[in-house]
Amino acid sequence: MQVIQPQAKKARLSPPAANGGEVTRLSSNLKVLLGGGGSSLSLACLRYHYFEVLKVRSSFIASNAKNNGKEKVMEVEFPLLDAGTWDKMIKFLDHPQQSMTLRDAISLAKPYSNYGFKEGHAMCEAQILRFFQCLPDHEKGLSLDTNLFVHTLLLCKDANLEAATEIGVQYMKKKLLKNDTDAYGSLMFTQKHIERLVPLIAEQVESDPEFRSQFPFKTKESIESSLFPGYFINYTIGNRAIQMVFDEGLSSITVSSSVKQRVEFDGVFVRSTDPSLGSSISFEKEAVVTWKNVSFKLLVERIDKRGWVVIAREHGTSKAAKKKERRRIVLWESPVSQTTIFPPRDCWKRVDPFARGTVSIEYNFGGCSV
Repeated sequence: MQVIQPQAKKARLSPPAANGGEVTRLSSNLKVLLGGGGSSLSLACLRYHYFEVLKVRSSFIASNAKNNGKEKVMEVEFPLLDAGTWDKMIKFLDHPQQSMTLRDAISLAKPYSNYGFKEGHAMCEAQILRFFQCLPDHEKGLSLDTNLFVHTLLLCKDANLEAATEIGVQYMKKKLLKNDTDAYGSLMFTQKHIERLVPLIAEQVESDPEFRSQFPFKTKESIESSLFPGYFINYTIGNRAIQMVFDEGLSSITVSSSVKQRVEFDGVFVRSTDPSLGSSISFEKEAVVTWKNVSFKLLVERIDKRGWVVIAREHGTSKAAKKKERRRIVLWESPVSQTTIFPPRDCWKRVDPFARGTVSIEYNFGGCSV
């Protein structure tokens, strides 16, 4: 008669028998001693597992488990890890098909990282990456939680989630530089948020030249100052208030030169919205000026990374002239105006010999010059 042997069950990382799992004290060969979490060093709970399975999953267990000769089992201690967190860690390793939530990922990322559980660490990073990648959708629905974003970003740094940290930092930098007055520009951060983000901001100012060139605080030391968070918030609120005034009311500027120019230069420059001018903000004099049979339009505009400039731009009305690459001659520039909302009133520096002396500017709000 043929005897059919029962099939051995696949080894699993299940919780102990006390919690309804399959691993028992008698069948296991790894005793896990757990503490109460926090700063407690007391060992309050026991869990039983298969050493051969867990040593592959955790570099910490592979290195720190010791042979308990008395009970003839391996033994490892986690005095700072509570039983509830441990059981949840094992649950996702034993049943990876179960859906991990963002809350789960946030609570488990550091334990997985601290104790060398690469598989669990990767699960948490994948979940947090999905959260960061969906931030634009949360913005559209006005449901983005800034507290949650800041907390998760800092956790990524602490838990060595490198890919998620990179995505989160890029989003942070984009928002810190965002000049709009909508809900999710730099005003989304409170002073407390900025205080917590100081190490990341300082690191980016030091390592990312492009970010440093656009951020109003240029050195790591200035950002690590205790005064920085308050200064940044005040700068942001003040600049955005000015931006709103600028957007709503500044229709034109009046430009005056200190000496007579080669062409009729002085006068009113009207704010332009023509995208072909190659500037985010510009003011244009309506009259065309001519020098040695070449027609020019005069403009005051802000150029990214350079700041405010006064330009003579070659002008033509024929189709051929419009298709041609037009010359743009920078006459004056303001070297310290990369982050200013208004074109500066004075302190302009002559750039081209065509220009003479210097210029000054007045702002025209609803017919009033200031």
